[in-house]
Amino acid sequence: MEIINKKYTSMTFYLRLISSYNDHMKSILSFDKQEVRNREIIYTFEFQGDKYIYRLESDYIIPKLSNHLVANIGLALSPYLFNLDDFDEIHVCTSYFKPQQLKFFEDYLLKGMAEFRYMNNINPDKPIKIVNHFNPTDRLIDNVITESNSHKALLMFGGGKDSIVSKLILDDIDFHYDYFAVNANYPTKKIIQNLNEKKTFVNINLIMDKNVKKGKLSGHKPGSSIWAFVSLLASIVGRYNSVISSNEYSANFPQIKRQGGIDINHQYTKSYEFEINYTNYVQKYLVKNYRYFSLLRPLYELQIAKMFVNFHKYLQEFISCNVSYDEGKWCNNCPKCAFVYCIVAAFLEENNVIKIWGQHVLENEKSAKYIYDLISDNLSPLECIGTVEETLLALYFLKRKGFTKYIHSRYRQKILEILYKANISELESIIMGNFDRTHNINPLIANRLHFKKYS
Repeated sequence: MEIINKKYTSMTFYLRLISSYNDHMKSILSFDKQEVRNREIIYTFEFQGDKYIYRLESDYIIPKLSNHLVANIGLALSPYLFNLDDFDEIHVCTSYFKPQQLKFFEDYLLKGMAEFRYMNNINPDKPIKIVNHFNPTDRLIDNVITESNSHKALLMFGGGKDSIVSKLILDDIDFHYDYFAVNANYPTKKIIQNLNEKKTFVNINLIMDKNVKKGKLSGHKPGSSIWAFVSLLASIVGRYNSVISSNEYSANFPQIKRQGGIDINHQYTKSYEFEINYTNYVQKYLVKNYRYFSLLRPLYELQIAKMFVNFHKYLQEFISCNVSYDEGKWCNNCPKCAFVYCIVAAFLEENNVIKIWGQHVLENEKSAKYIYDLISDNLSPLECIGTVEETLLALYFLKRKGFTKYIHSRYRQKILEILYKANISELESIIMGNFDRTHNINPLIANRLHFKKYS
């Protein structure tokens, strides 16, 4: 018996050494601490002995929150830390997560970070494991579910055409809402200020650790999902039970389809799949009666653009450029500028085109190339833009207005040749003729919506 014990002790020590060695070889991010103060939540992450601090700051006093809800918001911020390394595991020390919850976050990270990993030459299919390092018996109250009996709604508002269209539709059906943003910049604040409405503007500032930017990796993070999780804080603080986004049908389609692997969708966390998964998760584990949905889910980008141009008041105010957005202007040389020009200018008179962009954007060779690559080889830029089909239809509308003559000479004829071969009547029927695609809109709103009215 004594010899067996010695062998057992020796084997246990050996296995511990192997386990320690394997953990040492893994890249592990530790979600160490969280602290709720008067108007802020402080999150502490640790990687290779270094601490990284993230803060959420509110203009309002933060009420007593479930520790578990706070931990969910913190874990949702973890994509920002991937600049440091492509983590094999994330160890959660702040709250206990049930196996189904861990599965949700692992799936969220795998699909939400697919583009980031792909562009950094990392296998997008490599699992990211979330590991509990919190004893559930330590704090049994930890998983208390909040219940909201409110019927108030928050509209995510970024100042682009989509959120403006959502705002105007909600106004038209007389549905009350307030505004929500994360790190609202000057253009967004200016638009809301100019509206001069008696509405609350809930802005949560996310202050990121500057040292993370010095990491060895860089690229796109799933910002829409982070807005969604941070909106939980705003919902609790302001007693809202609904959060309304403005994500379109076009966001459902990946830019890169990978045979046997995860597709690359720049807009995955704007997709219907994420919307449903996130809503179900929050309702089951965090806040009962909570609703998160996109008001514009049934619509293509091109349909939204046609609606938007009918609201002339906002044509000079909206900005959808990701390069110069903080400066309140268009760069006219990025994929987003090129695409938004196509779908909006398709329904404008020339004087308004010049007022918005100062030129026809496809006059620029770089912008024309983005559009040509998209429609010729289906090389969709990893950006928040629409599909090949709606781009072709937008180009047809531009041609009908005589605007294709402004396309840069190197790509003009090539684009027109592709356009000539397109089945325009079929595209127009599919894209512009349907307003009832699958959605998750609150029935209280859905029953009063008539999208065709604004088109």
